[in-house]
Amino acid sequence: MEELPEQLIVEILGRLSDARDLARCRLVSRTFRALSYLVHSVSIVSSPLASQHQTSGTTAVPFTALAGRFLRPLTRLEAVRVAVDEPRLGPFGDGSREEDDDLFLVDVGFVSGWIPATCGGLRSISISSYWPQSCWRRSTVLAVVSSYCSVLLNLELKNAWLSVERMKRMPMLTSLTLEYIRLDDENLDCLNSCFPALQKLNLIDVGGLKDPKLQFSELKTCHWVASNCPTSLTIDTPNLIELRLRCVKPRRFILKAPSLFSFFLSMSNIGDIFEVERFLNLRTLRVESADLFGIIPLFSGTETIENLICEKSSFFVSHGTLKQDVRGFKDVVCAATNVRTLSLGPVAWSELQESFYKGDLKIWWSWEHLKKLVVHLLIKDVNAVCSFISFVLTRSAALAEVALFIHCDVGQDVRNCLISRCTSDFPRVRWKWGSWSELYGGSAASSS
Repeated sequence: MEELPEQLIVEILGRLSDARDLARCRLVSRTFRALSYLVHSVSIVSSPLASQHQTSGTTAVPFTALAGRFLRPLTRLEAVRVAVDEPRLGPFGDGSREEDDDLFLVDVGFVSGWIPATCGGLRSISISSYWPQSCWRRSTVLAVVSSYCSVLLNLELKNAWLSVERMKRMPMLTSLTLEYIRLDDENLDCLNSCFPALQKLNLIDVGGLKDPKLQFSELKTCHWVASNCPTSLTIDTPNLIELRLRCVKPRRFILKAPSLFSFFLSMSNIGDIFEVERFLNLRTLRVESADLFGIIPLFSGTETIENLICEKSSFFVSHGTLKQDVRGFKDVVCAATNVRTLSLGPVAWSELQESFYKGDLKIWWSWEHLKKLVVHLLIKDVNAVCSFISFVLTRSAALAEVALFIHCDVGQDVRNCLISRCTSDFPRVRWKWGSWSELYGGSAASSS
């Protein structure tokens, strides 16, 4: 292998998934040892259990010291990852691990020990700290990273309490991930001002927010899980293309994203203020909510929707949420005439089916352009299911493909009856069959 070009060897060494493997390669030969310091990427991972064993002896070296010693000579790094496996695992035994700092990876002293030597060409930094040691220690690591890494493109920080004090602008950063973070920036003012070129943003369970506003003019994709019930949510992003938003019930929700192409919204209920600016190019809309048929009509003016997915989330269903009046669904059916694919979860389908028997759907259900229907079924009465399927098919002239996912607890006789009746009554339709478990969305399909 030493006969290979040095550049190729460096590339191979840089693809090793664990820094320990890279360290072992240094023992192979002098060539490998010399070239190992020229790698462009490295990943250093520890675990709470391994660190506990290391620190149990009197001469053990803390993980942060080992990681810093390993990183400092790597002056050509472009990507670095320092992480803890199972970072949210609770303390061991008497809880003394919380008082230690060997896995406090967002410690300013630790990061400052290696980042000045490696920052010249760094494009990506990922740090996942150990939550029991990080949650009560406030870190200004953002100030350190922003001071040294002027050409950084990607930044990931997980499991930490972060301050934005003395944080500088990072004009080249295009991707930011904050996960399980307590952030001292309740309205996100500092994030908005320090990352002007941001194109990809992931905010997963970020606490400390009160009235957060996203105002990134270049943002393209955003995944936001707002688990701490902020008072309001504002998203003002003129170039946003894809948005995945999961929240409970903000009192005030404002969305200004006219370029949105794909939107996944999971929200328990509508708050006092729900303002959505008109979408110019929205193609895929997925809504999960306890108030599903209250939220869906708010998108009735969007004529560009081609793929519509509707369901009540399993959490709200399991907690006995009252059934909603499905007449609000009429506004979408009448307005979103360009829908090509309609996907309905088990509760949404059941409530539409019940409304059908009450006669509420028969006068307005008509989708001329609907080509594909996907349904997750809970079958209590196979005759009722067959009747509603027949109604939908006869009112959707272009419908050519139907995928039915049947709950795994439904008996085989009921399955066979449904399959036989559907295929014989509508032989020209392409039928696909599958099953689903309690976790809606985790289904396995099989064609027939």
